[in-house]
Amino acid sequence: MHTGQQQLAERRLLSGLRRLHRREPMTPDFRLDAVVALARDGGQRPASHRGAAPLSLTDADLIALLDDLAARGEVVRDAHRIRLADHQPQLGPAMRRRADALLAELGSAGASPPRAESIARRLGLPDGVVDALRKSGELVTLAPGIDYPREALEVLLGQLRGRDLTAAQVRDELRTSRRYAAALLDALNH
Repeated sequence: MHTGQQQLAERRLLSGLRRLHRREPMTPDFRLDAVVALARDGGQRPASHRGAAPLSLTDADLIALLDDLAARGEVVRDAHRIRLADHQPQLGPAMRRRADALLAELGSAGASPPRAESIARRLGLPDGVVDALRKSGELVTLAPGIDYPREALEVLLGQLRGRDLTAAQVRDELRTSRRYAAALLDALNH
């Protein structure tokens, strides 16, 4: 592999990952093919830009370069997903405040939290933030429409742990519906 092409490809791969992380800060990692496509695209630079040179490397060559970057610790690859090694999913300050308000409202609802999406809409959170909170582990889905903040779920499961309870007993103890009780019992047993 020509050194100039290798250096150009590495710059474009890392630059593409940085752009993806900036664009979607809560997404932990991205598909390899998306990163390869960005490297091929070259960022739509003007022809006079030194980084606008065409890449003659194959997709297999670019994936091999990503593996080299992973071996050097610059990126982390997990099967067909990749991220910058120093990337930590996070929201900007305004979105973080709204996300924290969402988590607080869900947590204060006890064993029967309302739907996360309806609270998110009321708080003005974009559609993808609830999914990003789920991916990051801050919000745990037990069943469709049943989400708990991780800390609130741990408290609830701690109250139930070590006891042989039925769904009816959990329902009565936590003053919730059978649907929530069954979801909590299922989480406790897995």
